[in-house]
Amino acid sequence: MSFFFLSTIAFSVISQSILDLSITLLMLSLIFYHYKKHKTSPKIAIIRKPFLFEIGFILYIFSIVLGLIYYYQFDFKTIIQSVIKFSWIINFYIFYWYFKTTRPKFKTIVLFFICGFLISNIYALTTFIYNYDFLTQDELKNRRVIGLLNSATYHAHANALIFSFFVTYIFFKFKELSFKLKVAFLAATTLMGLSIFLTLTRGPILSLFIVFMIFIFMQSRKWFILALATIMTISLLLYTQTDLIKNRVAQTVDKSQIDNIRVNLFKVHIEMIKDSPLIGIGYNSPLNHTRGWWHTLNLPEDYYDSHAHNQLLNVWATTGIFGLLSFCLFYFWFLIKNLQLVRFFKQHGDRENYYLATACLITQAEYLLANLTDIGFEYSKIRTLILIIWALVLALMTKQKEISHAIK
Repeated sequence: MSFFFLSTIAFSVISQSILDLSITLLMLSLIFYHYKKHKTSPKIAIIRKPFLFEIGFILYIFSIVLGLIYYYQFDFKTIIQSVIKFSWIINFYIFYWYFKTTRPKFKTIVLFFICGFLISNIYALTTFIYNYDFLTQDELKNRRVIGLLNSATYHAHANALIFSFFVTYIFFKFKELSFKLKVAFLAATTLMGLSIFLTLTRGPILSLFIVFMIFIFMQSRKWFILALATIMTISLLLYTQTDLIKNRVAQTVDKSQIDNIRVNLFKVHIEMIKDSPLIGIGYNSPLNHTRGWWHTLNLPEDYYDSHAHNQLLNVWATTGIFGLLSFCLFYFWFLIKNLQLVRFFKQHGDRENYYLATACLITQAEYLLANLTDIGFEYSKIRTLILIIWALVLALMTKQKEISHAIK
């Protein structure tokens, strides 16, 4: 089972088709395991009250269907096609089922991280160095790392989530590693961090910097000063010696070079919200839906077809205030519960679960910050990774209950 689960993480930065296959195989392995275990004495499912996030799931789908019925006048083909996308809810429960059943061993996790992401990021950096994609056998369109997903955005966001969790968790247990594994882990971490940085995707880069600076500050003030000085020195060298980095920084901070398209995308989504604040413009195309709205800014309709580049703004524009509120019920629920778990496990001296809960918290924080400038939840591969984190948070809540009951 752990093989299929870890494969799911690896394939989230490789291929959607293989990712779907690995989730299916994980589900089948769980069914087989539980059949063998309970075939003589099957357990009866106990009906429980729904969690608030589950109510959010239901209300979010309902708000989407309501908007689609309004705009597409009972075009059931369109409605069904949109609702089918919510198979990710099934995937969430598959991941939760896995965490309730078993967990991969620490050494397995370390070896998986080192081997899987050392290889994938060596490939990503090699394509960048040679400016050539060996899979498509073509030169890169932009001078950026694109990875196996053939997209700088996908590579940055997906690897930032993976980086956040594994680096945080292994950091706590670093002393348990052999010397060879320590060296290999540091090498994999360095290459992965470099490949994320060279995507030049500002959201994940800044979110990783912020969350890890806060994390290091909480661990040690001396480490914080050392880490900050190191990062600032490296950044200054890259800025002064590399035109690629210098131009990217200029685009970010220089008012004369600010990406006008990004600004106009924010403006046009505000116009969408003004036009239909309650049910939005319809969820049929959450990734690209600006065509047909540019006239509100006196721009040509073929100006740019994209999304809001902000998760909550995108949800509000496409599903309305009802969709936004229901989305927030699960989008922030796991973060709040995660904070409670970190506090609980620390107070009760449960180190292993404290490490896991902290790694989940760092990952969620990175994800939420990165989504201030993108819509990671709408990308299937990136969404799969955060669903895994949410499923682990829910599984850790079970451990919390067990400890609480034992104390009583």
